[in-house]
Amino acid sequence: MSKETLSNYPNLHFGDVRSSIKNVPNDSIDLIITSPPYLNSRDYTDIYMLELKVLDLIKNYEELSNLRRNTLRSHVQVKYGTLETLDVPSLKAYLEKVSTKQTGLWNTDLLNMIRGYFLDMEQLFIEFKRVMLPNKFIYFNVANSAYFGEEIIVDQIISEIAVKLGFKLIEIRKARNLKASSQQSVTIRHLRESVIIFKS
Repeated sequence: MSKETLSNYPNLHFGDVRSSIKNVPNDSIDLIITSPPYLNSRDYTDIYMLELKVLDLIKNYEELSNLRRNTLRSHVQVKYGTLETLDVPSLKAYLEKVSTKQTGLWNTDLLNMIRGYFLDMEQLFIEFKRVMLPNKFIYFNVANSAYFGEEIIVDQIISEIAVKLGFKLIEIRKARNLKASSQQSVTIRHLRESVIIFKS
């Protein structure tokens, strides 16, 4: 008697979740567990350049640049032009506070990066809403960030985005404290890393 081989390979989607999730059917997912890049200005295509080359995922600088341009907008290594600001109270309050200090920012594209990051988060949750079955759960791991001595409450802003799109916020569960960067540590000692729990 032969043993039946089970494989989830046909259900795997390799690529940018912002586009590959469009291949997932409506009302077909009952659990999402994810940890997107944090809003920390880290260009992972640079950090993991060696691994990308060794694994033959990029062959030349042109492919690297293309990959970088298509990453989630969590770093300033790509210029996106002027982006809109989502109508989210906590995000607007932060940007208004920081915009008065932007002459002291280490990179003038930081505010645009922040806008782009949350536009990407909104895009994700629009698709999450489409693919998820009712009354199912999302566990979303993120960390807060800080620029120019002001903490940006990433978990709260993402929660506001998700609730606006019809999700129920169950809990913002603190996972641990992360050490703030040396530039921010004078005014901010720790940044909260959280798991946000939503119900569809």
